Amino acid sequence: MAVRGGGRGENNRTKAPNCNDYGKAKREFTWHVPTHYNFARDVVDRWGQEQPNKLALISVNDEGTEAVRLTFADLALRSNR
Repeated sequence: MAVRGGGRGENNRTKAPNCNDYGKAKREFTWHVPTHYNFARDVVDRWGQEQPNKLALISVNDEGTEAVRLTFADLALRSNR
């Protein structure tokens, strides 16, 4: 099967599948996480520096009547407490 370009709007049925055995891929998949990995420091703090004003999280109360919008800088400050 010929594989054509991957631009948006392209008909995906013309592309060869990138996974021929999903079950095997799922069984054999593993995350390679370092022993000393700190998500807050390695990810949240980095985003807080690179994109401080970008919306990161919207927290809505159970009734759906109140929402708190937090930026990446807000999350970084909270993760460093």
